[in-house]
Amino acid sequence: MTKKLLLAAALLLPLLARAEIGAGTIELQGSSTAGFSRDTAKVSGEDSVTTTSFGFNVGGLYYLTHLVGVGAEVQVARATTDVGAGDFTVTHLAFVPKLGIDFPITQSASVFGEALLGIEHVKGESSGSSGSTNAFVWGLGGGVKLFPMAALSVDLGLRLRSSRNDDTPKETNTSLSFMVGLSGYFGTR
Repeated sequence: MTKKLLLAAALLLPLLARAEIGAGTIELQGSSTAGFSRDTAKVSGEDSVTTTSFGFNVGGLYYLTHLVGVGAEVQVARATTDVGAGDFTVTHLAFVPKLGIDFPITQSASVFGEALLGIEHVKGESSGSSGSTNAFVWGLGGGVKLFPMAALSVDLGLRLRSSRNDDTPKETNTSLSFMVGLSGYFGTR
């Protein structure tokens, strides 16, 4: 299996080396988000609440011009909250169309921005019980892309993300996450 992956990577490298970002370029993206918080709050008689979260995103953009791309992203995230008496775990799965803007600042770096709008499925589990709902999700993000070669970037940024469901009880969750990712660029005109 490892040999097949190495062979596939070796065959794709020349394609990546010839790619240039411009109208007609396809950007394939992958990134991760991580978070940790510890809050002092009164939850079910407990004094502190600790939440850890991890997520990853896979998506792509098709560049209409050298600056503007349209595409979509799949997001998967899992957060676990320890409330002392037990854990509460929430899993998010979202599909979000997105708009991306990329402004080159040097030959090896650019500044990017993105806007996302879509739906997500949310499942919560605690002490043997579970429930799920669908939610509306939007996000705004931005950061810096560093290009070690013309067709590969290391992406560093922040994303503000909010989701809202209209079930009872209505709930809105908003988060600010640090993102680290890689993007590969294929084709150009």
